[in-house]
Amino acid sequence: MVFAVLFALDNVLFVGLLACQVVPIADRKVIARLRNCILALANCKMMLYDTSIQYAFDESMKYQVSYSLPSL
Repeated sequence: MVFAVLFALDNVLFVGLLACQVVPIADRKVIARLRNCILALANCKMMLYDTSIQYAFDESMKYQVSYSLPSL
């Protein structure tokens, strides 16, 4: 499925095509884990560097994904 995307930036109109694809569950888990690592570091007022994110991500691999997280 392909969608037309229309947006403006600095009074210039852009048109693009966005192809929608199914994202595999393994990729979704990696994306969610990375997002949570970044949020955890930011919540602790840590600077977000590539190394700090990598260390947090590596440490998070010790834990399994939980599907029953409480809503905020």
